Formats: sequence, structure tokens, C-alpha cells
Amino acid sequence: MSDDTIVAVEVRIINETDRALLVTSDKERDAEWVPLSLCEVENRDQIRNTCTLHLPEWKAIQAGLV
Repeated sequence: MSDDTIVAVEVRIINETDRALLVTSDKERDAEWVPLSLCEVENRDQIRNTCTLHLPEWKAIQAGLV
């Protein structure tokens, strides 16, 4: 695994601040904060509160998103 590998993960947004998103990829998992400085948000659905996050693989693993 390379530290600069970027992965795309479908997530549900629970909460957000100016600097981070509280997200979960699975109803069985606890939500985790992901700093906006580490990710790019794409395909945001305001109604369903979902989006695709592009973030480093190490952070996705650490947050339990993959």
C-alpha cells in the first residue's frame, strides 16, 4: 500500500463543520470524522445526505470506511 493511493468511498454524511465531515459507509459502523483537508467531495446528494469521498487509502482504512 502506498501512502498516496487515493480511494473513492460512498458515504452517508451525519454532520459537518467548516473543516470536517462526520461520515459512515455502513449502518453497522460508528461514524468517523474526516478532515476536509484530506478529502475531495463529489456527487453530493443533499436529500439523502450522501456523497463520494476521494481520500488517501490510509485514512479510509483508519476511519473504517473500507
